[in-house]
Amino acid sequence: MINRGYAPTNKPSDTLVIHCVDHRFQEAFKEFITNEMGIAVFNPVVIAGGAFAVSSEHLSRYSYIWDQIDFFVTAGGVKRVVLINHGDCKWYIKENPDLEISDLKEKGKTDLARAANNVREKYPGIEVVSVWSELSGDSIRFQRIA
Repeated sequence: MINRGYAPTNKPSDTLVIHCVDHRFQEAFKEFITNEMGIAVFNPVVIAGGAFAVSSEHLSRYSYIWDQIDFFVTAGGVKRVVLINHGDCKWYIKENPDLEISDLKEKGKTDLARAANNVREKYPGIEVVSVWSELSGDSIRFQRIA
């Protein structure tokens, strides 16, 4: 057992963030959410493919994600959902084996829009923010998607 204690935050969060597990993006996601979006405290749902699970035609396969969203919205007071997808996502390739790498960006952005619509339909009044991210040289760039 580790003897060092870590302090929990007592700050409330009204934001749920859904993004991919890809280790290359984790620090950039947190910095973007905190510094660029100004969200100091948020509830992360980290899953391979990020918003794919919320946008998929196979929503029943990802019902546990909807259970988590429902919990955070109804019991956790979430009023905003941030959906983040990223370029060269290996999960997208796994789930769409016929998808060309060159089409991944379009598919990822289309899925962001579908995921945002799915959340808005299920939870009217919830603010939904969609963000596309991708590696550009040695940095990660972010773009909000309308």
